[in-house]
Amino acid sequence: MSALSDVIKILDAPYASINCVYINFVLTPQSQSARIRISYSQLRDRYNRHESTHNFRNVDGWEQFGADLGRNVGLRELTLIRRDEIVDVDNNISEEAIQCIEALYRGILSNEFIRDLGIDMDLFPSDGTLPTLDLQDAQFKDGLEKLRLTGDRTISMDQSVMIKSFLESTSLGALHLEGLAFESANQTDLQRIILACSKVSNLKMHFKSAHRYAPVASLLGDPRSTLSSLDLGRSIDAGGLATIAGGLAKNKTLCNLSVDNYSGDWGPMAKALCDTSTIERIVASNHTLEMIEGSSLWGKIPPLIENYLTLNSETKKGLVIRKKISLCDYFLGEYDVSTFENMDIKCLPRVLAMIGRGKIIGNAENSRKEDKINQHSAIFRMLKCIPYLCNASSKDKARQVNGDGSNYGSANKRHKVTK
Repeated sequence: MSALSDVIKILDAPYASINCVYINFVLTPQSQSARIRISYSQLRDRYNRHESTHNFRNVDGWEQFGADLGRNVGLRELTLIRRDEIVDVDNNISEEAIQCIEALYRGILSNEFIRDLGIDMDLFPSDGTLPTLDLQDAQFKDGLEKLRLTGDRTISMDQSVMIKSFLESTSLGALHLEGLAFESANQTDLQRIILACSKVSNLKMHFKSAHRYAPVASLLGDPRSTLSSLDLGRSIDAGGLATIAGGLAKNKTLCNLSVDNYSGDWGPMAKALCDTSTIERIVASNHTLEMIEGSSLWGKIPPLIENYLTLNSETKKGLVIRKKISLCDYFLGEYDVSTFENMDIKCLPRVLAMIGRGKIIGNAENSRKEDKINQHSAIFRMLKCIPYLCNASSKDKARQVNGDGSNYGSANKRHKVTK
């Protein structure tokens, strides 16, 4: 067992080059066996770790270790994990060990340079037998970029409130949630955490139950959300993906979605990317998701969805919408344009502009003249199916021309106009 002073010397050396520190708490019923394993390395050589094991004794030594850890300007990544040698050990930890842990935590909270923090929620049991790392007091809070939370014991309401408060008080870029701590959490506690992620741009989680993804769908539909990357792991089923797709249809920020080992129904995802039931729903579909990736998805993503993702990669979203409409053949041949009868009248100029801009209708082999004929035909048939524009009697039209809008007004009332 190495002396703690040896690690202190390394941390306290001028221009210390330690960037990654892994602290493994090993807790047993025998207080004299409670100990800690410390691994440290450089970011560019994280697999070449130096490891040492120490007992939770000599509070002064741990005070110095914590202080040196807090002063280390090179520290960027810190991971705190708990691995009990006997399951469900939450007691019989000596008072001296508690004081050593508190000294360590004080040093961690005083460091301003940590950017990537991993915490095992099992280190903070609800019964209060171990000290809690109060992240609200952390000097690195404003600069933290990634938070990784894991654990095997179900998180409590107090823990979820603590995480929520921290997420709302930082500009955290990435949040990773893994383990039974969140898989088995109360739905209300899980929702409290997820909905506090409106500032998070990268969210990673691995759940097995479809209903666990309901808070994520709500986050996607939140207009305040800045989420650009979502990793759903390897265990999502068709129900889970359908839940995510329901929120994705309302999302305007997500670009990348990761779903490893998925072989279920892709229908809800296709509908979220392009709901072909009406023109208005195409316009309201998702036009930002550009990539769905996963190690086992090769050849499993339907060509139609791949086509939509390719279209979404276009920066001009107006052009994306026009291309999606053209893919649905809304204006070709003898297509029934009666779908426009219930269209919001404010969409009319936009739809007419879509038809008139460029070569968006017809086959690529059609001549320019045939494209124009198709355009004019589509415009004529679309306008014809709007009653108060095309079905007024000649007497009504004459009154409109003469400025008497009474009959026109009554016709207008029969057709819903959104103000």
